[in-house]
This record gives sequence, structure tokens and C-alpha cells, in this order.
Amino acid sequence: MTVSEVWGVEGFDPQFVGPETNANQVEHLGISSLLQGVASVPGAVLNEAEAFEVFVKGEDPDEANADRALNGVVREVLLPRIEGEPEEIEAALGEALGPMTR
Repeated sequence: MTVSEVWGVEGFDPQFVGPETNANQVEHLGISSLLQGVASVPGAVLNEAEAFEVFVKGEDPDEANADRALNGVVREVLLPRIEGEPEEIEAALGEALGPMTR
């Protein structure tokens, strides 16, 4: 099994993965959820951190764009539903992340 298969990113829409080597998007989704939902870090701050990694550290811009897209899903899909029914949250995330994630 590949790392992507273990983490499940193969079902994500490509906009949420970026380059094929980017296999930590489930981890990124979890970290973004904790930072935005528990620590109240604004998504804009996380997105600026991605810009920093691209411009200062030379990270892949496509990977940063995928991370920003996931930050948006956390902000727009997960957090507004966080106290809802788990099945509804799962369905909303599946719809947002890509048809193969369901």
C-alpha cells in the first residue's frame, strides 16, 4: 500500500492534493481543523503560512494551493457543522472533497 492509499488522499479531488508526492493531506485537514476550530486561528493566517513556505522556503506552490483549498473546506464546510450529526458532517465533507471520498 502506498502512503496515499493509507491516508486516503487518492479519493480527494486533485485541487485538494496538488502534486502526486503530496500524501499528507488528511494530516493537513486534521491540523487545520484543530487550529481553526479549537485554537481559533483564522484561515487567512494559515493561508499566509502557506505563502511563507512557498516564497521563503521554496515549497511547491501547487502543494500550498492544495493546503489553502483544504483550509477553506475546514472553514466553510466542517466548522459550521461541527456540532451537527456525524453522518451529516461526513456527507458534507465527502461532497466538498470529491466524489470518490464517500
